[in-house]
Amino acid sequence: MSAWSVYFETLTEIYYELQKCRCLFSLNDPFKELGRPSGRYRGVFQLNDEQMSRVKPLIDDGGRLYEVASEGSNRKGLPINFPKFLEDDSIFKMQIHINKAHLSKNYEIGSMVKIASVPTLILENEDREQMEADIKAFHEAREQLEKLGYEVLIEDIPSHDFMYIDVKRLCELNNCNSVQHRIDTGRQIRADYLSHDEQGNITKSKLQSIGILLIPADQHITVLNSHDRKIRTDAIYTKRHPTEIILDEIPAKLIIGRLYRR
Repeated sequence: MSAWSVYFETLTEIYYELQKCRCLFSLNDPFKELGRPSGRYRGVFQLNDEQMSRVKPLIDDGGRLYEVASEGSNRKGLPINFPKFLEDDSIFKMQIHINKAHLSKNYEIGSMVKIASVPTLILENEDREQMEADIKAFHEAREQLEKLGYEVLIEDIPSHDFMYIDVKRLCELNNCNSVQHRIDTGRQIRADYLSHDEQGNITKSKLQSIGILLIPADQHITVLNSHDRKIRTDAIYTKRHPTEIILDEIPAKLIIGRLYRR
């Protein structure tokens, strides 16, 4: 069994344990259809001493397993969906903010833009036939793009293949000087914390990203959830835009983000 398989099994066990704990906030389902832990799962949980004693060794093991599995890759730190403990016992309130998040970057001629990805790590509980079909489609798309004159680079990491294409050819075919790449990164979950300083004054932290946060039962804390912020209806990423570049050669499920002429 691979290190990744053992890591995901451990993370799955942690998630099952958290379902028994007091939930102060949660967003998205903890598991995908086939039972694998979801990367979009977010939550704040309060654990009593007994629950802490069961979860902490699992988290220690999971952290070590992730380091082993990701060794040699460019991954930095634990993923956002890996639980961590709230270490500041002076915090008495947290306000959670949920916003729709996008990453946008302009690419000029001479650069390469990451345009597609496909999972290549097939675990025991994955749909092998479908994943192999996706991998085949990914490389067929590469061949089609090369026939159109694109320079195509494939980055191979332990769990995925990523496809890059040259911006020069994109601009030649779409009559533009550069391209804007917008990626929907899902909902951004952040929180600010209220705590007491040494003089007893209330202080407020800067907004910090929230993944899965674990709080001891003896820490009295209030968790407030703000309303989702809406995206403007005229935003360029809400629907098909006149300047959008469509790459029909790549299956939609494999495409990373959306491209626009600049």
